[in-house]
Amino acid sequence: MDSHSKIAIPYESHFFVNYHKNRSEYGELSEQKQREHLLRAILSEPYVKQWDYTPRIDELDLDRCSSIESAIDEVYSAYARFHGKSIWGDKTPRYIDHIEALNKIFPDARYVHLIRDGRDVSLSIIKQW
Repeated sequence: MDSHSKIAIPYESHFFVNYHKNRSEYGELSEQKQREHLLRAILSEPYVKQWDYTPRIDELDLDRCSSIESAIDEVYSAYARFHGKSIWGDKTPRYIDHIEALNKIFPDARYVHLIRDGRDVSLSIIKQW
């Protein structure tokens, strides 16, 4: 899907649900300092660091980051803009167990359920290790 002209999908994230569960750790996000703290935490996530492009804090609009959800959206939108695309997506397989949380985080999200041949999955995993 990342090859689509309008959709940017970076490497897996694995952090959406944790930030949603631990949202109180970042407070109300009413102050710029709190928003910056949250964005720095997201940008320092190990999986985000593996992206082919990681946005810098000065490239992000702190005013748009008044919630965990909008902060994640801002980081992913910056990634999409860098690639000249207008839509972002995520492809973290483990999120299949957290669809209810994802629906709360991103109520307007659309899902694509792919079913892969198990042999292909095995080959992919072997290549990773």
